[in-house]
Amino acid sequence: MILCSFLGRSHTAEAYDGYLSIGGTEDSLLRYVDSAGEIQGMDVDIFREIMRRMNFDFTVHLFKSTARLERSWQDGRYDMVFSHSYNPERAKYLLYPKQSHLFLEWHFFMRKENKGRFQYDTLEDLKGLRIGVTKSFSYTSEFWKRGREGWYSLDEVTVNKLNLNKLLLGRIDLWPNGTLGTLYRARTEGYADQIDYLPKPLKSGYYFNTFVRRSPRDDIPALAEKYDRALSDMKKDGSLAAIYLRYGFELNPELLEAL
Repeated sequence: MILCSFLGRSHTAEAYDGYLSIGGTEDSLLRYVDSAGEIQGMDVDIFREIMRRMNFDFTVHLFKSTARLERSWQDGRYDMVFSHSYNPERAKYLLYPKQSHLFLEWHFFMRKENKGRFQYDTLEDLKGLRIGVTKSFSYTSEFWKRGREGWYSLDEVTVNKLNLNKLLLGRIDLWPNGTLGTLYRARTEGYADQIDYLPKPLKSGYYFNTFVRRSPRDDIPALAEKYDRALSDMKKDGSLAAIYLRYGFELNPELLEAL
């Protein structure tokens, strides 16, 4: 089901050059609904500024289920989708711009009381453990493969935040998730002293706001180029780094150059 829809209003001008709809899943750092019922988050702030520079208005649609979001962009219901790493299968449906706006690492989270009990250097170290996963998340192909071969038990859900509840209740041993978002939520919601993560990331990569190939619009490639120009300008003038800092994260020059 759709969690919330939100009309963006990228600025106060009465006339816009266009309008875009973008879909995504709920995330405690990147995309969430605040107490006033408004969609907020680092992803939303970045996207709002890009749309302002493009002179576009927009609507955000948030889903609880990744599977339902996936069906929506496969069917061409929206023009864009928030923050995906590159995946050849997804690229059949989604056009990736040249400019990424996020670099994310994914670590295995655990209850702090289990620190020192688990280790991860290779997937073989996870044998016999119960790991919470979310349907339609890519993780890595090798991770999914070994889980389906029975190296470890995959406890699968369609709503990612359910894995956090399971972890805190001790129903799963580990939960692979985006590190920035998990730590941000733990800090803001008061359970940072209850969780920890294994040092080696499961994966890391660049994330892109993608364009839906089956969008009703016929100018998607041209829009992607315009989007790239706007995001590139944000990297150069410091506004992207300022949005990161607003959420407590520093975008260092090396990472900014790599995005």
